[in-house]
Amino acid sequence: MSNFPEINFGDAVNGIGTTGVGYNSGSGFYVGNTYILSDHLDWITGRHNIKIGGEYWKMQMNNTSDADMTSYDFANWTTGHPGASYNKRVGFGFASFLLGEVDSSGKDVVNSQYGRRDYVALYINDDYKINPNLTVNLGLRWEQTGPLTELNGNWANFDPKVMNTDPSGWYGTISPGVPGAYVFASGPDTTFEGSRDWDGFSPRVGLAYRLSDKAVLRGGYGIFYSPMGINQWGGVPYGIWAAPDVFGTDTIPGNKATPAFKWDTAGYPGNFKPGSKDPNFLSWGVVAFDEHTLELGYTHQYNVSLQYSFGKNTMLDVSYLGNDGTRLHSGFLRRNQAKRQEYEAIPDPGAWVWDAGSAADAKVPFPYLGFSGYAGMAILPFPHVAACGGKCPWSPLIYTSSPLGASHYDALQFNLTRRMSTGLAANISYTFSKARGNTETSFDESWDYTGGIQDMYNLDEEANSVVSYDQTHILKGLAAFELPFGVGRRWLSNQGAVDAILGGWSLTTIFRYNTGNPLGINPDVWLPAWNDPENGAVYAQVASNANFDVRSPGKNFDPATPGATVNNAFQTGGFTQPAYGKLGNGKRRYDEFRGFGGAVEDLGVMKYWHFGEAAHLQFRMEMLNAFNRHRLQDPRTTISNATNFGQVISIDGNFLPRNIQMGLRLQW
Repeated sequence: MSNFPEINFGDAVNGIGTTGVGYNSGSGFYVGNTYILSDHLDWITGRHNIKIGGEYWKMQMNNTSDADMTSYDFANWTTGHPGASYNKRVGFGFASFLLGEVDSSGKDVVNSQYGRRDYVALYINDDYKINPNLTVNLGLRWEQTGPLTELNGNWANFDPKVMNTDPSGWYGTISPGVPGAYVFASGPDTTFEGSRDWDGFSPRVGLAYRLSDKAVLRGGYGIFYSPMGINQWGGVPYGIWAAPDVFGTDTIPGNKATPAFKWDTAGYPGNFKPGSKDPNFLSWGVVAFDEHTLELGYTHQYNVSLQYSFGKNTMLDVSYLGNDGTRLHSGFLRRNQAKRQEYEAIPDPGAWVWDAGSAADAKVPFPYLGFSGYAGMAILPFPHVAACGGKCPWSPLIYTSSPLGASHYDALQFNLTRRMSTGLAANISYTFSKARGNTETSFDESWDYTGGIQDMYNLDEEANSVVSYDQTHILKGLAAFELPFGVGRRWLSNQGAVDAILGGWSLTTIFRYNTGNPLGINPDVWLPAWNDPENGAVYAQVASNANFDVRSPGKNFDPATPGATVNNAFQTGGFTQPAYGKLGNGKRRYDEFRGFGGAVEDLGVMKYWHFGEAAHLQFRMEMLNAFNRHRLQDPRTTISNATNFGQVISIDGNFLPRNIQMGLRLQW
């Protein structure tokens, strides 16, 4: 029920507790709108077919958080003895609830953020038919993505050029402070994404040359920009994390000695305190917008193909295509990270530092008065962010839309197409490809996690790493075959019993075969001061003679016995945890180290019975995964799991067992 209060009864006393009641499902909303105005002019003159046009987008993303949700917390000490050493063994939260004596309470403050962005593009394109055999396409496009703004100025940005004069959160003001503090929006026109980019020109050229009546050569090259849009869950990336100390709070804390209030006499009295917009404010999750955000990512795309016709109904298309991505946007490519040589020079990155003496012992600088944290934090570009002002064990500095990504893709493709003729139609393709890059998502918020990078200062090398979705070989296709029996077909075309039994049958198939995806070796360790591999990724230590050959366990596979040698898929001896305080020499993923491929075939059978010209009866049967294939789950690659490391312990649940379905349909 929306706006129903949430009631909690505190900790268990002497092993007896009470489950809370009430739950608020929330009354917030997300509404996204995009208004597009576009038009173009077609001009045909001589051998030229010219198109001139443009478009304008106005994008909105509106979100409002839960409103008016109130929580009431009751505790045992209200009916117990708060000051006594045995306080945890007396009193009862539910008894406090029956008396209406609230220990602490709070009411949600509405957090509304309304993101706004525009986009504009102009283009001209000319299809120039030079002669009957050669057509050239020339084009030029200019586009620009406008800055993100928030309708009411409800957001902020961590700016490394602004000094934080209270980085500890408790020591007090220091001068001149440390670099890195919040800047708050002054109104609806404020943006933190930098200046507009006016250089968004992208030429394109293509050609089609008729070699003969049966062969055509095609090719093309172009630059293509990637418009940003509003690419996050809420009005601004990371929502309220990008609006610290903006909306205020409405809470009544407890003091143990006396109830905060009695809810049956006064109800919730309220204690709203507006946000102070303190530039020194620190909490978990500090959001920084890249000042080069509006420099759009782009790709160089190029292709060449030869199309050859075998008769009137069959065509073979052989093509090469590739693209190189530059300045691609990602939230994964910047981090509050020390350089590798500085980090590895620390004897113990996990040593605790709280003053100049302990910093000297740990062989790190003492970053500022009031610092308290790991030695590995002290050498970060922004140590006060990681230390979180004493409010949490650690905090990430979260960047959005940094234009630092790069990618490369090459593919050789064969495609055979046959239009229905003499009862046979087919479309079969084969792709031999390689995809590399240091980013796999353009989503502005890194909740969409695809694999942490160990060293943010080594992105060029990371760009040569194979991506998770790469599959070297893919063969797929579909085919339909009409059996040549019955009315209207080659043999036994007479009507009657023969046609009713043998005529009107069709067979279909859809199939796909592919090699496996690349794997990584996970050491299951991270940089001290971080508790997840997204922000503190460490690669494995890989021996020079490591064996990357992955093999199926075979017919003796025994998933019921974890650790059994028959389940081994690769030799694990070449992979180890890196030494404490060191980064590994491995990679994010390995081209030569891949999981198992996939194979699946679907079959279909169909028959028609015709009753005059007005009605027919259709029988159909589909067999999904007709041969009941299975796929082994990829081997476990986490080093710390000594029992299962290198083993296959289950079947891939995404491969469904064979499913047969049949149906009859009468149409008239």
